[in-house]
Amino acid sequence: MIAGFVGTVISDNFWFHLGRHMGRPFIERHEGWKAKAVKTEQLMERFGAPVMIGFRFFYGLRSITPFMLGAARISPLRFLLYEATGALIWLSIVATLGFYLGAAVEQLVGRIHNVEKVMAIGVATLALIIWAVYLIRWRLRLRRQRSE
Repeated sequence: MIAGFVGTVISDNFWFHLGRHMGRPFIERHEGWKAKAVKTEQLMERFGAPVMIGFRFFYGLRSITPFMLGAARISPLRFLLYEATGALIWLSIVATLGFYLGAAVEQLVGRIHNVEKVMAIGVATLALIIWAVYLIRWRLRLRRQRSE
């Protein structure tokens, strides 16, 4: 957990300071970031501090939010405090879920015999493949809608 905390704080602060130095001109030159930048700005205007704490929970905005907060000239100390709080919350949730999920899987696998283990792995693999295909098709559909 310590390594995860330190790594996420360093990464987020890197993007934050990069945003402070490169800011808006960088976003204007990169089409893929423009829509996310607008979404991040809207969230910041509406919610403020909770966005700085919880941005890592927003799919698709995880990487750009620290950059945008830097470009918005948020105080580095303020960002660090909110970001560290969010990192602790995120790590606590992920570590707790991982622990309990691991314990549940270990308990389940411990009760299953060899043939059933293979079947369980096959079903899990098939479910992951179906999920991946669904996700890819959903993203392609979104891209087509945006281009229309």
